[in-house]
Amino acid sequence: MGSVTPASQRWIQSCSRRMHSHDVRALATWPPHTPLPTPYNRSFPLDVAPILASGGLDMSVVVTPAALHLATVTKTINPLSTSSDCTFEDSYHRRLAYNSGASSSCTIKLARKARLVTCMREAGLTVWRILTRPPPQEEDCGLPDAHASAGGWEKVLDMQLNVHTNLVASAISDDGEWLVASDMYETKLFRLTADVSYSRVRLKVIG
Repeated sequence: MGSVTPASQRWIQSCSRRMHSHDVRALATWPPHTPLPTPYNRSFPLDVAPILASGGLDMSVVVTPAALHLATVTKTINPLSTSSDCTFEDSYHRRLAYNSGASSSCTIKLARKARLVTCMREAGLTVWRILTRPPPQEEDCGLPDAHASAGGWEKVLDMQLNVHTNLVASAISDDGEWLVASDMYETKLFRLTADVSYSRVRLKVIG
């Protein structure tokens, strides 16, 4: 990565990391850059480190936190939970295990209202619940990663389906109540119900 100094107006190399075994062909960042005026820009949390995603000829997608040193003056959370550090120089990267599905369909689906994330495998489905991040407390000021470790996600469902071929499509409703998966021959529809503590998900098949 580089930066521009006001005096010389030249790029300087401040860090170099090797995260791919071959050439990198694509880069993307979150939050995304937008040319729209400030009143029309989407708002993003300031205490969450930005993410840099890269991909190339080694057929893998790598994500890494890319916070600036100035952003770490206050408590900044590493959303990947790879380490307490969130700068590009000091943090650890993560290689995505799933990045695409059959016929360029995405294997990852998100139910925003229910805070659920599903991942489709060859013949199975996994559901994670995104935990609600608690508000910061004064006694955590001396511990940089105390607030970050309280959030995260937990696996609430992992099932293997009896299908004739590999799964080709899946989806989950925004309220997290309906889950559907399909192979080349049939489509299976499930209804998800949660217990009182919402610690696990029970399946009810709708035939």
